[in-house]
Amino acid sequence: MRGVADFWVARVNSTGNGRYKLLSIMGPDEWHRMDGEAYNTALASLCLKYAVETAAMVAPDQLHSSRVAHWGEVSKGLSVPITADGHHQTYDNYSGEAIMQPAVADLGYPLMWPMNATTRKQDLDFYWQKTSGFIVGMNWPMVSIGCNELNDTSNAALFTAWAYSTVNAPFMVVSEEPGGAGCPNFVTGAGGVLQMF
Repeated sequence: MRGVADFWVARVNSTGNGRYKLLSIMGPDEWHRMDGEAYNTALASLCLKYAVETAAMVAPDQLHSSRVAHWGEVSKGLSVPITADGHHQTYDNYSGEAIMQPAVADLGYPLMWPMNATTRKQDLDFYWQKTSGFIVGMNWPMVSIGCNELNDTSNAALFTAWAYSTVNAPFMVVSEEPGGAGCPNFVTGAGGVLQMF
């Protein structure tokens, strides 16, 4: 945990007033290397929070050290902005262009980033429409899971069907794209498909 926390603290930039930001970082959307990328910002904040909590359990004498205190300060100073339209901003200055993956969908699951149901729905509704059809096996399982969390069963069924179109007979191997296209044994996509069920 210490190494992970030190990595994230070394990677952030102070923007003043106790705020921090990740600059020029590529998240799950591999088409864009941007400032303030949402997924890695949330991931860094949570990692630092858990590092402070772990220090409290296993090394309470270190809890008030400047190192651990800085982890907590950076964790609290990282945020994922919400737009005026009510969804998280995928990265600074995002203007609606196509994205490779709706990484903001991953804020709810698997990251469990704190948000209300309205924001979660806005994230899913906004970003699935901006997402390229590329890499179906990674994109749609997380959107399906999010729709299920919100009891949006019709969209959950739609995204589950899209994701399941990457499962190929006879051995039920998950490919990157429907019908066995792209990477024919796409382990990342298989993990997403399994998590839907």
